Amino acid sequence: MVFGQYLDNRIVAKLTTAFVVGIFVLFAGLSFVFAADPVAKIGIVSQDGLNISFTGEASEDPDGGEEINGWTWTFTGPGINGTDTDTGERVTYRFPEEGEYLVTLTVTSINADGITERSAEYTEPIVVDPDEPAHIVGRLTNPLGSISTIPKFLEALLDRIVQIAIPIIIIFIIYSGFLFLVAQGNPEKISKAKKTLMWTLIGAAVIIGADILAKVIVGTITDLGQ
Repeated sequence: MVFGQYLDNRIVAKLTTAFVVGIFVLFAGLSFVFAADPVAKIGIVSQDGLNISFTGEASEDPDGGEEINGWTWTFTGPGINGTDTDTGERVTYRFPEEGEYLVTLTVTSINADGITERSAEYTEPIVVDPDEPAHIVGRLTNPLGSISTIPKFLEALLDRIVQIAIPIIIIFIIYSGFLFLVAQGNPEKISKAKKTLMWTLIGAAVIIGADILAKVIVGTITDLGQ
């Protein structure tokens, strides 16, 4: 009898520890999942003929918890074979000729440990004329940011679904642990806890599996389109 109580106490202690750890994991996961992406912003600093200096210093991290220290610039347009790229917060690019070009800035936010967390890109059409100040062409802002195709939209939608589902899955795993904790050897309560945990894991597998499958399909469609 004493030995049985000792085992019960050990099980309760382990489940309690798992419950507390799960709470910490939940809050850590929520802070990561719902962290906002950085915002890329393009600015024109100066112009000398076809040489134009750009800056990305207005780019920001809305959360303020990560540092933006990666800037990649891409230039496409008349006279450019494919694309030209450059890196740095400020860059100076010599355009081959006057005309309308697309300038894309991709920013990357890095946390304090130096691990890449998130990235975002922004594209602006620029009119280049050696005799006139370069200016950004007026246009309607895409409310979806860099999402401009149906495959990208579906991929982003599934990413958001996964981001919302992860905290819910963690909550149900913690709830399952709580059910095991209060069962105290009751077969019916233990069976309920097992079913809760089983269906939670099945739901997690379906959601994550659907996201992975969608990424594979989107990648295949993109490759075929190219």
